[in-house]
Amino acid sequence: MKPRTIPRLHVLGLIVFSLLLTACPQDNPNDPLRKYAKAVDNMAGAINSMIKAKRSLASNGRISPAEDLTLTKALLVANEAVTVFHTRVKSLTVAPDASTKAELITMLNNVTTAIDNLNSQGVIGVSNADSKSKLARFIATIKAAIAVFSSL
Repeated sequence: MKPRTIPRLHVLGLIVFSLLLTACPQDNPNDPLRKYAKAVDNMAGAINSMIKAKRSLASNGRISPAEDLTLTKALLVANEAVTVFHTRVKSLTVAPDASTKAELITMLNNVTTAIDNLNSQGVIGVSNADSKSKLARFIATIKAAIAVFSSL
């Protein structure tokens, strides 16, 4: 009986495949960096959508020029805070150490303050109930995204 041999190409293919499996990181849905990145993307998306909604409400006369100005100023501050935080979170490649956590917490506090001011000075002051409700949903989305960072 003749001994069976495995063609060299098959062996080489198996080796390459096994190296690829061990070298490529597996997506872990529980990875905190992944959760943080998704949450900060949600924040940025909500701010962007809120800016567009505010413009639409203003152009349709659903909010007054004074309300529009107040919202614009508050959105500018909130957008800046979220942008800085977004950039920092997206630059993380490993789980944050103590000093990075402190930096992130400070930035998150800035975002939280800006969003609270946007809500209290801008959204709550809107007289049209439908417009206020629409804008309040964006605030709720951002606050839900902020809650993801409670584990910092």
